[in-house]
Amino acid sequence: MSISSTAKIAKTAIIEGEVTIGENVIIEDYVVIKGNVIIQDGSYIYNHVTIRGNTHIGKNNTIFPNAVLGTM
Repeated sequence: MSISSTAKIAKTAIIEGEVTIGENVIIEDYVVIKGNVIIQDGSYIYNHVTIRGNTHIGKNNTIFPNAVLGTM
């Protein structure tokens, strides 16, 4: 797991696995990230998002509430 020191992650977020989180990423409440996930710089993950499996989110992307990305 690699998380940038400039990332802002809610205390209620669950992060497990080989996760890489870039600079200035914001992860809101109740986000679940599990698996081989890369979130690049400047991305914003809104509340109640689930990201699983082999998922790569590029720079400056916005993932809106309740979205599910990757394989379950």
